[in-house]
Amino acid sequence: MKGGGNGNFGVVIQMKFELQKAPATMQSYKFRIKNSTIDIAKDTCKQWFTLSKTLPDTCFSAFIFNGRTTYILLTNIGKNNTSVNKFIASFKTTSTKFTQGHVLPLSQALKAYYAEAKPLTFKNASAGLYKSFEEIEPVIEQVFKLIKEKPGILYQVNTLGGKIQSALLEQKSAFAHRDCFYFSELQAYWQSDVATSSFLNQFELIQSQFAAAGIKAQYRNYPDVNFKDWAHLYYGKNLERLIALKNKYDPGNNFGGLQTLEG
Repeated sequence: MKGGGNGNFGVVIQMKFELQKAPATMQSYKFRIKNSTIDIAKDTCKQWFTLSKTLPDTCFSAFIFNGRTTYILLTNIGKNNTSVNKFIASFKTTSTKFTQGHVLPLSQALKAYYAEAKPLTFKNASAGLYKSFEEIEPVIEQVFKLIKEKPGILYQVNTLGGKIQSALLEQKSAFAHRDCFYFSELQAYWQSDVATSSFLNQFELIQSQFAAAGIKAQYRNYPDVNFKDWAHLYYGKNLERLIALKNKYDPGNNFGGLQTLEG
C-alpha cells in the first residue's frame, strides 16, 4: 500500500495470495427435530459433537437450537464415505423432517443460500471455540433454557474442518485456535426498537454462561464489544506477534477501531 501526494503513507506492503481450486459439486442435508425439549436438544448436541468429529475434510456441519426446533446441517463437497453415511443414518432416525439435496455443480448449489430483501435488526457474536462437548456440558442446559425463554435467539455450533489443524498453516497465520474443532455463535433477531433492550439483556445473560464455563477463545470474525480481555480471547498465543506487526506497519495507528491492537 502506497499513497501519493498528500496521501503518501510512506509504507509499501506486498501481499501474496495462494489460490485454491473451487470444488466441483456440493450436496446438502438438513435434519429437523420439531418441538425439541431441552433434554432432546442437549442429547442431540452431544451426539452431534461425537459424530461430526468423524467427518472428512470435505464436510461442513452445524448444530442449531432456537428454543423450539433443533437443526443439524450437513454439506459435502466430496463423495460420501462410511463416516458420512453413518452421520446421516444416525440423525435421520431421530428427525421429524429430513431433507436431502441433489449433488449439484457448485454454482447451482450456492443459489440455495439466500438473503433477506429488507434490513434486519439483529445481533450476532461468537460464543466460543471448543475442542469437545465436555467444555460446555456444565452450562449447556441453562443456555438452552435461556434460549427457550426468548424466541428469536438461537445458538449455533459449526465445524471448523478443512486443514484448520495444519501445523504449517498455524505458523503462517494470525488464527491462534487451530487446536479447536468447533466455533459457535449466538444470534438474536427482533422486530421493534422497544424490544432491543430485553433481547440484548438475554443475549448477555447467555454469554455469561459460557464465560462461567471458562471458555477462553472467541472467533474474531464474530466480535463483541462486551468481551472482556478481547485481545487474548481473539488472538491467544499469537497476540504479542500481532502487536509487533501492528507497531511495525502502522505505528501511527491509522487503522483503528474499538477493538484494534495497539502496542
